[in-house]
Amino acid sequence: MARKSKGFSDLLHQERIKSMEQQGMEALASRSKDGPLKNNKIVTNPEGEVKMSGVLEGFAAPYLEYTESSDQQKQLLGIAIIAWNLALMPAKKRKKEKNAFLTIMCEDLDSQLSEEARTEFRRDTSEILDDLIERKLTWFKNNQRRILDYEIQEARGQLHLSVMSTR
Repeated sequence: MARKSKGFSDLLHQERIKSMEQQGMEALASRSKDGPLKNNKIVTNPEGEVKMSGVLEGFAAPYLEYTESSDQQKQLLGIAIIAWNLALMPAKKRKKEKNAFLTIMCEDLDSQLSEEARTEFRRDTSEILDDLIERKLTWFKNNQRRILDYEIQEARGQLHLSVMSTR
């Protein structure tokens, strides 16, 4: 049997990525059709716009290198999206919304962790959010697109991120 060339393998890989991207965008469109955006036209990959999935991956990159699993990467990307959107708010509202987010996260952990562990988790998550918000305000300040929804798919140990954002 003939061996597949490297070029053929690369082509198959690219096709899988395109398929995952399409599936991710379809999942986002499906979720949005019944939500607050149901009457808006969904535009995928608008001409002349950078892909927010790539922007978000660059935004979270310094922190992703410290993750040890795809689950940790998914959690970090979720926190990065929260931080991105918080950074777009006025400072007073940002602080209030960040605290509300942390409270909700910690309530979900009530039965799983001790009080001390929850306090440490809240402090660590708050620090990560603050670092990410500062990163957004410093390095991505000209990008004012709000992230509305996202989809993360995993195939062969690699994550593929699809993002729905404002223009």
